[in-house]
Amino acid sequence: MRYQIALVTLLFSLSVNAETANWNYVRTPRGSDLEIKITRSFKADAPLIIVAPGQSCNSKGLLFETIEQDAIKREINIVRFEWSYCSPSSTNRNPSDDLSSEVNDMDFAINYSKELLQKTNRDLFVLGKSLGSMITYLVFKNHPDLKSVTLLTPVCSYATDEQGKPLPSPKEATNENYPDLLLETRPILMISGNSDPLCDHTILKSFKEKSQDNLDVIYTKGDHGYRVFNSDGSVNQNESQDNLVNVSSDMLNWFAAH
Repeated sequence: MRYQIALVTLLFSLSVNAETANWNYVRTPRGSDLEIKITRSFKADAPLIIVAPGQSCNSKGLLFETIEQDAIKREINIVRFEWSYCSPSSTNRNPSDDLSSEVNDMDFAINYSKELLQKTNRDLFVLGKSLGSMITYLVFKNHPDLKSVTLLTPVCSYATDEQGKPLPSPKEATNENYPDLLLETRPILMISGNSDPLCDHTILKSFKEKSQDNLDVIYTKGDHGYRVFNSDGSVNQNESQDNLVNVSSDMLNWFAAH
């Protein structure tokens, strides 16, 4: 399917290794507005990474800025977008119950970017954070020719019940949120913080032990936003920033190896 590129003005600014477009809204076939930013590498055979944000409309946050800047240095095409429910025109500021609208958003972002950058799925890799990791995995399952998937802050357990009350012990949620992941044979990476309440590392390690050799897990510092805290409970800004740099570097090094 060809998309009407004229619907959006792509104003590119130049850097050493890439052209970076401004954030722009594009109308999807289902009539929603998707905000998207495309950074084009000058390298002719550069791969393309599509980045899915978390639930809280955070694609413009520091983690994704860090990943983009790292990708530019490595001469990688990178696309960031926000869920359509994040747009000012949306009347519902929440994801769809079955995540079908968000899967549709990411499918559109993939096809739109491939059309614009003239890429094939052989050059395409996907990653997502938190809720975005769940959606990205569903998209990955639906596209068997995609190369690999990275799941940042995967939701592998729950510490509270549906009413928000603490559970006696964390409840396993990996099989629920990433169905049939253990049957997948393509490369998969998970990066989880050591104080993330949505991913108990005992549960994640047990899941990893059941997997095939294609699943890699990196345990890093931080909470569900990879933030590192001081002993008094305040955020350590310097360590948190360093942690984001390390997460991005580890992820893109893994990506390069696959």
